Amino acid sequence: MNITLKKTTAYKEQDSEKMRRYLDGLTRFPNTPIVYIDDTGIDTYLYRHKAGAARGEKGDDKVSGRRFERISVVAGQIASNT
Repeated sequence: MNITLKKTTAYKEQDSEKMRRYLDGLTRFPNTPIVYIDDTGIDTYLYRHKAGAARGEKGDDKVSGRRFERISVVAGQIASNT
C-alpha cells in the first residue's frame, strides 16, 4: 500500500455554514484577485533569560523595567490563478 499521512484536523470553532456563505460571496467578484494578509509583532527589547556562570556561582544581572518599542509587520500576497 502507498499511504501518506494527511492533515485531518479543523478548528472546532469553525462554522461550516458561515464558511460556505463567505465562499459563495466571493463568486460575486470573479475578476478580483484574492489577497492573503498576515501580521506579526516583534519586541525590540531582547535579553538573555539565562546566563552562564562558574559552578557554584550565580549568574545574576539586572534588566531594564522601561517599556520598549514593538514593531508590527503586515504582509500580503495576491493569489495567483495560474
